[in-house]
Formats: sequence, C-alpha cells, structure tokens
Amino acid sequence: MPTPSTARMHDFEVVSNQEIADGIFSLVISAPKLASALKPGQFVNIAVPGDASSLLRVPLSYYRADAEAGTVELWYAVVGDDTRRLSQMGPGSTSNLLGPGGRGWMVPEGTRKALLVAGGIGVPPVLCLAGMLAEQGVDVDVCLGFGTASKAVGVDEFRALGATVNVCTDDGTLGTHGFCTDPAAELLGEGGTPVPPLYGEKRPPPLPPRPVRTARCRLSA
Repeated sequence: MPTPSTARMHDFEVVSNQEIADGIFSLVISAPKLASALKPGQFVNIAVPGDASSLLRVPLSYYRADAEAGTVELWYAVVGDDTRRLSQMGPGSTSNLLGPGGRGWMVPEGTRKALLVAGGIGVPPVLCLAGMLAEQGVDVDVCLGFGTASKAVGVDEFRALGATVNVCTDDGTLGTHGFCTDPAAELLGEGGTPVPPLYGEKRPPPLPPRPVRTARCRLSA
C-alpha cells in the first residue's frame, strides 16, 4: 500500500522577512508542529494572502528548522506576483501552509565524503543537507553557481559548516567565471569510481555546451 502523506495544514506567523541578496529573501515563520516534523530536503506550499484570484500555493524548500524555537527559515526569490506579495508580509502577518512535502534526503550509511552542487535559489535545501552531513562528520565539497555576485547566497553558511566551497558566476563577478558543473567534474574526476546520485535541488544549474559528467549531489562511502 502507498505510504500515507505526512503533509498537514499548518497556520503560521511571520517572525521576519528580509532581503538577503538581490531579489532573494529569508522568511522566518513560527510554526511549532511543522518545525518538529520537517526533514532536510522537504518543502512546504504557502498560501500567500492579498489576491483572491491567485488560487495556487507557492512551493518553497526550506533552509533550516528549529524545533526548540518552533521556527522554520525559508529562502525564496521574487519572480512573480505571488512571491512579490510574500516579500511584503511583515512580522506578525499570518497565513497557512501545507507540508511537509517530499521524502527528504536519504544519506547512505557509512558515507564519509560528499559532493554537493547547487545553483541560484536551489541552494537552500542543499545547504540544509550540508548541515546534516556536517553533524554526521562527513567531509563536504560544494560547487555553487549564480548568475552574478549580487544574487549569491549561502556561501558563508557553507564555509561555516566546514565545507570546501567552489563558487562560479555566469559573469565572473564572484569566484570563477563559468558553470558550477566545471569544478564538479574536476572533483569527480573522469577516472573516479561511480557513486549513486542523491537528487534534491529544485532546479539544475545551466549546463556547458559540451558533455560533462554532472551531479547535483553525490555521496561516497
């Protein structure tokens, strides 16, 4: 029989909602039951008030949850009317969400080293995974890709976890000029032993115009 969904409706209150990069916001909400239920790699679907004609919820992956404080932090990019209204929700604003969705990350037992690859607003769930891996004593290499320096997020947070971070931007304004798949391919090595991929990034980074062995996340024992 199918596994029953763990998703439930949760009311929430906005604790803070601040811009952390160009067009990218950090939303901290108070939702105690959700904070206790979330697992790294899962997501929520938020109802954004203010437009009765907008029927769809906004799906967002989360960066971290604090079960003791009862809070959840989500990063999102303003890309349309719904996320624009979401960016205008100040402290004390309330709404509801559906979650947690997804199965979350599965880390193979005995993992000693991991390569994580993420781009743009796909960074938050991978950063959440890096935190879980750090707690387990796993060595982490990270390759991050952004369009430009003003939209880069998570770099300092990855380094604070002890990860080795490689940053690439499309325009060369931060780190290496190019794609995050390039350092990932170098780290994997053409002669490396294949390891099973663990996928979870919301969107893959742009691919270079030549064949390259890529992974959004690879773990090795």
